[in-house]
Amino acid sequence: MKIILNILLIFTILNTTAQTDKLFTLLETGNPNLGEVKAAIKNGANINAEYTEKVDWMYGLSPVHIAAAFGNVPLLELLVENKADLHTTVKLQCPDGYCCAEQHHNCTPLQVAVFYWNDNKTPAMLDYLLKNKLDINGICYGGQTPLMYALMSLHTNLNTIKYLVEHGADVKKLRSTTNGGESVLYYCLISEVDKSKEAEYLMQKGAPAVVVDNYDKWDLLAQAIYFGENQFAKLFLKYKKYEQGEIDYLGYPINDDNSINVNNYLHFAIYCKNYSMVKALLDAGFSPDSKIKSGQSALDLANETADKTMINLLKTKQLPVKLDNWYNLTESSDYTQVKFRSETEIKPFSIKSTQGVNLNNASFKGKVVLLNFWATWCGYCLQEMPSMDALAKHLGGTSFKVFAVSVDNQEDRSAVDEFIKKNNYSFVYACDPDKKIFDEYSSAIPGTYLLDKQGKIVARVDGAMDWNSDKMRKLVETIIQLDAE
Repeated sequence: MKIILNILLIFTILNTTAQTDKLFTLLETGNPNLGEVKAAIKNGANINAEYTEKVDWMYGLSPVHIAAAFGNVPLLELLVENKADLHTTVKLQCPDGYCCAEQHHNCTPLQVAVFYWNDNKTPAMLDYLLKNKLDINGICYGGQTPLMYALMSLHTNLNTIKYLVEHGADVKKLRSTTNGGESVLYYCLISEVDKSKEAEYLMQKGAPAVVVDNYDKWDLLAQAIYFGENQFAKLFLKYKKYEQGEIDYLGYPINDDNSINVNNYLHFAIYCKNYSMVKALLDAGFSPDSKIKSGQSALDLANETADKTMINLLKTKQLPVKLDNWYNLTESSDYTQVKFRSETEIKPFSIKSTQGVNLNNASFKGKVVLLNFWATWCGYCLQEMPSMDALAKHLGGTSFKVFAVSVDNQEDRSAVDEFIKKNNYSFVYACDPDKKIFDEYSSAIPGTYLLDKQGKIVARVDGAMDWNSDKMRKLVETIIQLDAE
């Protein structure tokens, strides 16, 4: 009898595993036949199991979370009717390029639905989830609310934020942490894509612009100035989301000893060589004669750096025409997918291309460079490559180069070479199978950096781009022209 019971137990386990695998295979499509789903459940599938198969972003999600991610309300209703736990929490695995490529614990179906927002499907899903008592201000293990998740995701847009706020999301709620919290505007600022429209909407609704903990008061205007996020910085000025006068700490330490000796916004913008924000601060009424505690005025600091452009700007409130054109271009709504940086130094690296060319910091100097990370298994990468090659041929020469770094595994190296040869691409490419360089630079596939002739990062794009479009040609040509001065 014992042997028979053991055999039956083994059979039950194997059957449950097989039916659960079948259920998840159906769910991978996002819109499965509900009759087949019902049959899998009836035949013993575990509807509260966690996904462990081949689709990376689904890893760790239960069936209800997968249904929520796809915005499939009928599917979710069927699962709940069959006793699936609607209030269960899971680890949300953010895929490369969609957030921070790490796990977020204790996420409800509401947070997952928001993260994978779809204008046509998700509102109805959220209506269903809210009707079933899921908390629109509920926090995960990391302390983020659904509104914060929306701001971290590449899928979401202004419609997402408006929906959440109109349905009770608290714009003033800070991320709950041991030491304090972060404003929702912080997540706009650090997003991989432009969230300036969302930020302005949230400012209008009263969102605070500081990050508070037990040690420091991080000011988001200062962070925006430091990272060259000028659209955000100008919004903070417009809505007066900043500390008046001097502040004790401006966000990120500048010196190796974690100290900072410029703690007035105008001084700080001068220190960061952010000409656009210096002009914006002057226009907002900040004076070049304003002094910090040491007695140094903003003009004194500019004179100390011997920056003629900065000195003239402080005296005249005018930028050189080419520099003004650059800021007008980069701060326009045409480049919402592009993240601009204020001359960030590129990290040291060295790799040999398949053509035998040494790619390193020194090889980048003296030319404007498009540095792209890609893979043969990435559909978006393959989609943008023809335009990248066309741009290389259109602007190529001594002033502009395209370098593409593949992150395919070593065993797929031949596939990389075959792909490049088959498409007759002309740009230089290299392979980074261990992802040593990729891990240092990028969080997205595809991920692209534009470097100026000094080898400094001036712009970054996460996701696919039509590089041969008029606007992207204009952007690259403007960088080349600026560097020609």
